[in-house]
Amino acid sequence: MIAAVNDARPDLVACTGDLAPAGKLGECPEILGRLEARLGTYAVAGNHDFGTRELASADWASPGARDRDVAALREAYAARGARLLVNQAATVERGGGRLTLIGTGVFDEHHGYRDSDLDLACGGLDGNSVGILLTHNPELWDLEVVGRRPIVLTLAGHTHGGQIGVELGRCTRAWRGWSCAAGPASTGRAISSSTSTAGSACTARRSAPASRPRWR
Repeated sequence: MIAAVNDARPDLVACTGDLAPAGKLGECPEILGRLEARLGTYAVAGNHDFGTRELASADWASPGARDRDVAALREAYAARGARLLVNQAATVERGGGRLTLIGTGVFDEHHGYRDSDLDLACGGLDGNSVGILLTHNPELWDLEVVGRRPIVLTLAGHTHGGQIGVELGRCTRAWRGWSCAAGPASTGRAISSSTSTAGSACTARRSAPASRPRWR
């Protein structure tokens, strides 16, 4: 996967969460530090970046615990050459064009994570740049982007491609109820793309292979 990404010679790499908690990154195969992108690697956190337990209340006993975990994750990413965006934006420029990358905190109502603040994150978005949202959960696109904010592209993860796909000829339909379980979806001028990540929520996974989408 890393070799395939680097062989594409990307301008920018976006990671949409669920790599590993900060304290476990050193025990995993190196990913962030091996990525090569001219404009850098940017990331947002996912629910499993703060522990393996199902509920936010089990991982974060207090706001202070949350802040410490976020700070530790940001430091761990920076040490590997990546920038973690948590309810903040970063602007990159190339060839006279400007992209504003908007990253949210974790939004996952099912697991009790309500740490996203898109109003705060969009503070760096102006009319002179193209807004791209990085968020772990694609549900945020439906709830807070479509028809509400001038964000042209939303990149997400979280869904595992729906975990299990039902194959009907050349078509595959995810069994989970997300409107964008895998691949692109669009409404008007807003586009969302969910990555079928390599991880798995359970031992059963079929017709939902990992992906590495490229946007030009």
